[in-house]
Amino acid sequence: MKSKRVLIVVFTIVVPLLLVFGLASCAGSDLRADFSHQGRLLTSSGAVVPDGNYTIRYRLFHSFLPGATPVYTETKTVAVKGGLFDTSIGLTSVITPEIFSRSTWMEVAVNGEVLSPLQPLEGAPFASSLVPGAVIQGGVPITSTVGGLSGLGSALYVWNQNSAANGGNGLTVINEASGTAGGQEQVAALQVVALNADGSAATGGYGAKIGSDNYRGMYVQAGPGWYAAVFNSNAGILLTGGGPCIGCTMAYFAQNNGSEAIQPGDFVAAEGVVLDPDLNTPILQVHKANSAKDAIIGVAIGALERTPVGEFNGWQTGGYQERASDPVASGQYLSVAVQGLVQANLGQASALQVGDWIAVDSGQTIAAAGEAPRVGRLMSSVDETGMAWVMLSGQ
Repeated sequence: MKSKRVLIVVFTIVVPLLLVFGLASCAGSDLRADFSHQGRLLTSSGAVVPDGNYTIRYRLFHSFLPGATPVYTETKTVAVKGGLFDTSIGLTSVITPEIFSRSTWMEVAVNGEVLSPLQPLEGAPFASSLVPGAVIQGGVPITSTVGGLSGLGSALYVWNQNSAANGGNGLTVINEASGTAGGQEQVAALQVVALNADGSAATGGYGAKIGSDNYRGMYVQAGPGWYAAVFNSNAGILLTGGGPCIGCTMAYFAQNNGSEAIQPGDFVAAEGVVLDPDLNTPILQVHKANSAKDAIIGVAIGALERTPVGEFNGWQTGGYQERASDPVASGQYLSVAVQGLVQANLGQASALQVGDWIAVDSGQTIAAAGEAPRVGRLMSSVDETGMAWVMLSGQ
């Protein structure tokens, strides 16, 4: 007996992947990319099919053209009553989230009969955004390949496939929140943390990997008077690839241990070093240089203030930060450049010429002669305020 042709009228509900994340994380369960599917089965004449169990095969494709290769297949037995059925796809086998990074179509076959046309999967409106506080939870093995890059494994992929010259950014993070005074460390446009979950010294990963195929790897900008970046590491910063540090001036935290106030641009002399008890950072003890016999080490470049040190979610907070460039009184803190280009107060040293080695004697800047201690080389003319660019030798 010839079987009746089955027509399926389908009402498809695709629970968006991001929404699934948000809901499942609240329940503390594993996060999956499954979605629901409901519909009504009718015969070719429009009659409701008999009640019973039907075998339905679902296949997902990244193309609606004939001969495409399915990226996911699932076959299941579905109960039908009054022609209606309600089931879920992805519960008996795992649908990898990467499948939905591209346009996807679904094929449905009932009792071996393939229905047409393929149905495009469409996200619900709320899939275009996340509610505040939404959590993306889960993991992908490092064997994953996305966007032509292999050896990846991420809880979240952000992939901009627009390769045009004005194709835009892969990820933009804008935060309008404002940290309270002294609590700025708790607020950030982006926080990236690599947690070493097993605690082993032999494991771990980068906190961030940033690169560009054809432009600068990273640009960091801060507000006036704030450091562009803080690197907190007992191993310092490693430069590889043979590239130099362009425009770098080596500077240290210091404390005025003399009786005379220090202005930015003043040459300073060393008195010793103490360790900050909270940061374990060396703090130069300096005073304003007045004599060629002083152990001149550099030039004051800015006033600092010492704020309380604490910790927030593993981040160190507080320490030293710039303040208005007022005179640094005895006991106060400053930053001192010891090598590189810096603006120094040369007073009315009009006799100095660009290229001259300079020295300090009796509180005045003079041209170094003979064996006189050299603190740097003049690199520009002295302006009307007495300031000029000096290349500190680091000697």
